[in-house]
Amino acid sequence: MKTLMTILISMMEKAMKTLMTIKQVRCLLDVELRGLATVCIPTLTVDNNTWRFLRNLMALEQQSPRLGVHVTAYCLFMSQLAGTARDVDLLARKKIIVHFMGCDEDVAEGFADLCNGVSINLKDADRNYLQGTWEKMERRYNSQAINWMMLLRSKHLSNPLVAIALLAAIVAFVCEVVQAVFAIKGYRA
Repeated sequence: MKTLMTILISMMEKAMKTLMTIKQVRCLLDVELRGLATVCIPTLTVDNNTWRFLRNLMALEQQSPRLGVHVTAYCLFMSQLAGTARDVDLLARKKIIVHFMGCDEDVAEGFADLCNGVSINLKDADRNYLQGTWEKMERRYNSQAINWMMLLRSKHLSNPLVAIALLAAIVAFVCEVVQAVFAIKGYRA
C-alpha cells in the first residue's frame, strides 16, 4: 500500500520529466546559492496548466502537514522573484522561466496569484527548506562590500586586461607604501 508521500513523490517525478533542462537537476525544488551572488534555480516551464498543478500540490501539502511545505516554499520564493513583468523577462533571458503565455505580465500575475490565501511561517527552518537560502540572499543583498564588488566586477572588470591592470596597480601601490615606510624608518635610524 502506497503512502501519501510516495504518491506525491511519484507525481513530482512524472512532472519533473517535462520540467527538466539540459543541466542535470534532481528536482525542481533544488534552489541554492553559490558563490557571492549566484542563485542556481532549475528551469520552470510555465503554461496555463502550471498554476493549477502547483496549486494542487500546495493544497496537498496544506492538507497533509507531515508532507512538509517544500512546494509551497518554492512557490512563495518564485512569486517573490517573478513579481513584475521585468523580473519575468530577466528570468526568461536567464532560462530560469520558459513560458508559453501571451506576455511576461501574464506570468507575473500568475505568480502573484499563486500564493493567495496560502500561509507558511518563512522563519521556521524545520518547515521551510529555503529559509537558509533566503537569509543568505538577504544578508548578501544588504552587504555594501559585496554590492561594491559585484558592481566593480560587472561594470569595470568585465574585460580581463582591465582586471590585470587593476591588479598591477594595486601591487604597485602596496610596493610604494612599503617603500615609504622603510624610507621613513631608515631616515629615523
